[in-house]
Amino acid sequence: MRCLKSPTLAPSAIVLSVLSGLLSLALLVTAMLNVTQAGPTPDVTPTTFWYLPLVISDPSCPITSTNVYESGTAYQYDLDDPVRPAHDHADKNIELRGYAPATDPGLQHELIDYGCDDEDAPQLATLFRPHRVPPLTTLYQVNQWSWADSPDPGAPAGPIANPPVTALGLETIPGEVLQVPESGYEIGGGMEVIVLFADEDTVALRYAREDSAGAPGYVLHIDEICTDPSLLSLYRQLDDPGGPRYVYQSPEERPYVYPLPNLSAGYPIGTAATTETVVAVVDTGVFQDPRSLAEWWRIRPGLEVLGVEPGDNDYAKQWPLEIVDAPKGWAISTGEEIVIAVIDTGVDLDHPDLEGKLLVDLGKSFIDQAPTPDDDHGHGTHVAGIAAAATDNSLGIAGVGWDASILPLKVLDRTGEGTFVDVAAAIDYAADLGVDVINLSLGPESGHSMACDQFLQREIDEAYAAGAVIVAAAGNNGGRIEIPPANCDHVLGVAATTREDTLPSYSASGPHVSVAAPGGTYDCYTCAIYSTLRGGSYGWLAGTSMATPHVSGLAALILERYPGYTPDQVASAILDNALDMGESGYDENYGCGRIDAYAALSAGAHGPDPHCLEGVAWTEQRTGARAADAPHARFAPGEILVELRPGSSAAAFSQRYQLGGIRLSDVRMEHLPALDVWRLHIPPGRERAILALLQADPAVLHAQLNYLVVVQ
Repeated sequence: MRCLKSPTLAPSAIVLSVLSGLLSLALLVTAMLNVTQAGPTPDVTPTTFWYLPLVISDPSCPITSTNVYESGTAYQYDLDDPVRPAHDHADKNIELRGYAPATDPGLQHELIDYGCDDEDAPQLATLFRPHRVPPLTTLYQVNQWSWADSPDPGAPAGPIANPPVTALGLETIPGEVLQVPESGYEIGGGMEVIVLFADEDTVALRYAREDSAGAPGYVLHIDEICTDPSLLSLYRQLDDPGGPRYVYQSPEERPYVYPLPNLSAGYPIGTAATTETVVAVVDTGVFQDPRSLAEWWRIRPGLEVLGVEPGDNDYAKQWPLEIVDAPKGWAISTGEEIVIAVIDTGVDLDHPDLEGKLLVDLGKSFIDQAPTPDDDHGHGTHVAGIAAAATDNSLGIAGVGWDASILPLKVLDRTGEGTFVDVAAAIDYAADLGVDVINLSLGPESGHSMACDQFLQREIDEAYAAGAVIVAAAGNNGGRIEIPPANCDHVLGVAATTREDTLPSYSASGPHVSVAAPGGTYDCYTCAIYSTLRGGSYGWLAGTSMATPHVSGLAALILERYPGYTPDQVASAILDNALDMGESGYDENYGCGRIDAYAALSAGAHGPDPHCLEGVAWTEQRTGARAADAPHARFAPGEILVELRPGSSAAAFSQRYQLGGIRLSDVRMEHLPALDVWRLHIPPGRERAILALLQADPAVLHAQLNYLVVVQ
């Protein structure tokens, strides 16, 4: 928020001001040696000015820039005698006027349709790259101004009361690029605006060549911006108090011609300084209500964001990418430097459409019979391709995550089967490496609901605390059947949708479903999901396993776009911007809806956690049920997992007694250090009887069967 400034400076501020002034003067003198002022002949051909980098005092703002700006003609129409400097002109410098939050609590923090519809009006949605309508954070009132004879600037005279809002706080991401909003104006030479005024954190853009905020046309004031250092340097070169801009001309001599920076629509003017950037719109010298939907915020035909079409040979077969609006999402983010851990059957390490994306040196197998994470089944390779295949490489397919990397972790064998304890160990490993997204296209093979595995939940909690976004398949059992990991805390459970945006019969429902994504069907040859397969090939598969990496890839795009987001904020961006399907609002078939990549990336999180899930009933795991209460779930024969209480000795425990006629000292006990759990290998067939005895042992904190998990 920027309010009226006191003219009194503290001694330290005076010293800094003097030093800053000396530096600016030195830069100005040096720069002016290379500037040729435009003559009185109107010339709309822009001139490129090179500049010295300008040092800005705000340490949070950039101090250098590679952008190059141009100057062009401006016409002086001010009637002041002498002409007051721009920084002392209240119609050019909104900081001079000042503004404060509107006091009426009944004002709408949303856009309003006033019925105005000027085709030439600047569109505030195009201030952002990509175009978007951000949340409205604060409503402000700009001060009126009591004018005085030039060069006396005058003084503020209380807030403008009509309209009740004359400046608008827009939610921004610190450091995001802000650019010249597009309009119907063209001032010559391909330019759209002149820069009326600029300082370190304020820019005023004039959608005409007249250097007067009161002349017909629009002025856009942008405050709380890190003005681009190159633009500010050029403006200060041209804004010479001793130059022609400040020489009074009689009415018969007007207009006087001189240069000011000229900018084209869409060109950067700086970056967001904080989480709020303030804008005000002036029309023919009168401050307007910037909430006007039809005038300032509609995006006219031709201004819509254009999607990015990758040049992959089989891209046309990837119908889900168009459905989820991935091409427009890629115009915003490509997921660069984001890592997705694919915990599955492994990945084909030699696949030409994946090998450049794989973190092979960090990949790992948790299957004893498989020393590397190479895929001997095919499922994990298909999942990895959907999430982040090499994209725009004239080969095969495009990955949702485009530039994201893949960490291959093998927990399922050549039959597509593994155990939850290995899945938990892989999550622990991925979290220790600091991966950004964990994809779990797996779950138990069961026709009944099963609560979240306790050891699995513990590792998920730790990965979530480390900042990982965890995404899991909701299951292919159909009906209301909850399965882990999708029903574990801090996990996005993903249902599947068809090519027609309907729910396939196999997709499980329940409160573990957070969101839906394309998973396909086998109703027709091209109704499944096309992706990479073993042996460098490609093919079609369907299931919630295929829906899940669409969400993981989108999470990667969001994390590159919003690098400071927590897992809950990523979840909000995905869920709160999903296309609502099924029953209005949240439902147990589609969750919050089917993902929309462009909406998620352009709007971002709606809050610190998903609004869509407020009031949603949670799963059995959250009401205290244990994974051991799953009599129908399959488990690894001859294996029991035991966690001892703190202070209990494993050696003493194994010597103490017999379990069902079996000496525990004769049982092989394998310690799993990543989980701090013991795996007991016992004769198959005795698992449940021995489990009951272990659960009653006071030295045992927790004991359960080693449940099986399969591809989904």
